[in-house]
Amino acid sequence: MPKLQSQSFLTRIHMLAKKMFNGDFSMSMVPSIYSEVNGMSIIHIDGIIGKKISKTEKDSGYIDIDDIVKSLKIAANADTQCVILCINSPGGSSTGIQEAGDVIKKLTEIKPVVTFCDTICASAAYWLASCTNGIFVTPSSEVGSIGVYAKVLDMSENLAMQGINIQIFSAGSMKTMGQGDKPLTEEECKFIQDDIDEQWMKFKTLVIENRGLVEESTMQGQLFSGEKAIDINLADEIVSDFDTFLSQVTTEM
Repeated sequence: MPKLQSQSFLTRIHMLAKKMFNGDFSMSMVPSIYSEVNGMSIIHIDGIIGKKISKTEKDSGYIDIDDIVKSLKIAANADTQCVILCINSPGGSSTGIQEAGDVIKKLTEIKPVVTFCDTICASAAYWLASCTNGIFVTPSSEVGSIGVYAKVLDMSENLAMQGINIQIFSAGSMKTMGQGDKPLTEEECKFIQDDIDEQWMKFKTLVIENRGLVEESTMQGQLFSGEKAIDINLADEIVSDFDTFLSQVTTEM
């Protein structure tokens, strides 16, 4: 192929892709988590959710929230009738989840978006699912974990037992907060807890806004079976497997 023709071809591909991504495109390929089947956009959300994750993390079972958002933007512009989020995730980092949820909510104004889960849909993953038009689960799947936590490793006593004394020089009363070689101060503990409580309140508020009546006792970080999730309004319908779900969605479109 002559060089001029090749450049022209690449330009056309770039322009088409740019249109698909609403102008937010950098010549990256369509994420492998996105596919189209029988007029439906399917987005597979498998693994622990993170943001800007490395290739090594992806190979270890993580999924990048940026790939999810990119797939949602493709689905918004695709010639498909609905979007299915196939979720198999215990959750992950909260970074980027709120923004991704907003993208899902906007997408529901264009076409139906539904969630299917036959394994686990928890924490950050449930945040995303709650933003869709409906959540379909199998009886033994696990749903919920509406809560937030942060973990800080304090190795100061262990280091002291080894005769290791670390001197830290810093400016800012909480600059060294979370350093494993020193215990948290009372002020630092309060700061972390306040942040956790704020995120938890956002999570609970979102679920109630999107799902309707959900009891406070249901949103304490616990998981529920698919059958129980229906009873407490964390899910909408029980299906036996993905093929049955797909057939049902196709019939209703």
